[in-house]
Amino acid sequence: MPQDPSPLARLIMIPLVLGCAFCRTTSSDRLHLEIPGPTAVNVEATDRVFLTNFKLAAEDKTLDLNKELRDYWSGEMASRFKGKVILRDIRFDKDGLFEEAGFWRELSGAAPRSVILTGQVGLSLEVRTALTEKERGGIEEPFFKEKTWDTRKSYALDAHLYLIAGDSGKIILDRDYKETAAYSNPDQVPVFVLYELLQRVKARFLRDAFGAPRFQDRYLIR
Repeated sequence: MPQDPSPLARLIMIPLVLGCAFCRTTSSDRLHLEIPGPTAVNVEATDRVFLTNFKLAAEDKTLDLNKELRDYWSGEMASRFKGKVILRDIRFDKDGLFEEAGFWRELSGAAPRSVILTGQVGLSLEVRTALTEKERGGIEEPFFKEKTWDTRKSYALDAHLYLIAGDSGKIILDRDYKETAAYSNPDQVPVFVLYELLQRVKARFLRDAFGAPRFQDRYLIR
């Protein structure tokens, strides 16, 4: 009959067995996972979007800023929500209106599953003129420097946007956005500038409002 190993032999065998277990090769697979980011608005749980006119920082006679803003944002909201986009005109005739929950509940009729998009927007223009030097000349004539006046138009779009819950009237998103652009063409059309700057604001606003996926690596050990 085989004899049981002595206590000393057992003490020697234990580390050997554990060592063999840890020497087993392991492999892992890397997974690239898309993790949803935090959102202020649940699109699937929203049936109506109320879009107001905007409080303007300054009036511009060359551009109907409120009309352009309403057209732009109504199209963007309609493309993201299955429900209706409803326009509302309001008067910004007192301070603190954005924080007045009762006003916004009345505007939406305290409708459940609804949000309100509103805010304050300003488009400003600064014209800068500077004396610059440009090289002239070519193969058949010597190079020389010519001083000329260079005029640039610098536009800035400041947008303070709010998303408000229609049923409670409480603010669920409150963000400031500022985008700038400079143009050497003195005849640049302001409405084209506005839409270029709105595209930049939109990308940031949609990320804040509806979230953006975050990509992270995970390892599956086999």
